[in-house]
Amino acid sequence: MNVWLVAAAGAAGTLARYGLGLLLLGTIFGGPAGTFAVNVVGSFAMGIVSAAFAGHPRLVVATTGFLGGLTTYSAFNQSLVSSLASGSIARAASYAIGTVVACLLAGMVGNLLAR
Repeated sequence: MNVWLVAAAGAAGTLARYGLGLLLLGTIFGGPAGTFAVNVVGSFAMGIVSAAFAGHPRLVVATTGFLGGLTTYSAFNQSLVSSLASGSIARAASYAIGTVVACLLAGMVGNLLAR
């Protein structure tokens, strides 16, 4: 049952992102600025939900489901926040740098292969 709740929440988050994109298209928040805004709002919401509902059985529906559908950056950010909160600064830094570099390189290679 949880799998279906997470899937439904993920679909709702994806639709929310699409709707926000349509709403913001053509304004100052269109394009990369719109993505930036959604990622900041999603990360803020992830922080609130994770702290307020820590240990609640339905936390994964809100975080992995809805907020994960809205923006995957919020999950990336929460991993960093958790590492920093536990004092794992080196782990957080290597995760952040490694993710940005690896994803950038993977995107570039994928783009080159597709051409």
